[in-house]
Amino acid sequence: MQRLLYTALALAFALFLGACEEEKPPEPVEPVEPVEPTVVYEMTELTATPVVFKELTGDYALFGDAVEAGFTALKDAKIECVGDPFGLFFDDPALVSPEELRSEVCFPVAADVKPPKGYAYKVTEPCKAVMTTFKGEFTEENMPDYDALFKYVAEQGLLVAGPVIEVYHWGSEDPAEYVTDIYVPVTEPPAPEAETAETPVEEPVEEPPA
Repeated sequence: MQRLLYTALALAFALFLGACEEEKPPEPVEPVEPVEPTVVYEMTELTATPVVFKELTGDYALFGDAVEAGFTALKDAKIECVGDPFGLFFDDPALVSPEELRSEVCFPVAADVKPPKGYAYKVTEPCKAVMTTFKGEFTEENMPDYDALFKYVAEQGLLVAGPVIEVYHWGSEDPAEYVTDIYVPVTEPPAPEAETAETPVEEPVEEPPA
């Protein structure tokens, strides 16, 4: 009888503990901070490239229309592009009004082609550049961090030596898979002039009269 009593008490106590555990509020889950992708910068060299190009003035947000118009013009002129299009951007949108922003839309072509009406032909200058890669479609919420790029250039002790260059590898049908290579042409700062010690000027010595 006593054993049955102990068994009943043990069972009741176990049920009580189980009920307490069920009523215990769940512990809060710590939010997981999103991991920002690491931006990689590297030094590279751009080679001279024959291009058909057009000078533009206006809002950079409309640059995509210039790329499409260029493709149409080259197709009508039966000129084949031999590489992905790219843009040159000469002004800082934070300092220049949208209607005055200067840029060029460029299409790599074979050498010495006759450009369509409204376009010109040139060979770009080779240069050293700091390069990074941006993935995705350009939107107001999703844009390359140019401030960080220029900060990196300054931290390397380099000087900006030309317009920003964006090369568009946008062959995918999914804009999320677009890849844009971004280049900032750079140069080494001029070496400080060596301080030259002044050569003392010797005063002429007068000879005593004979």
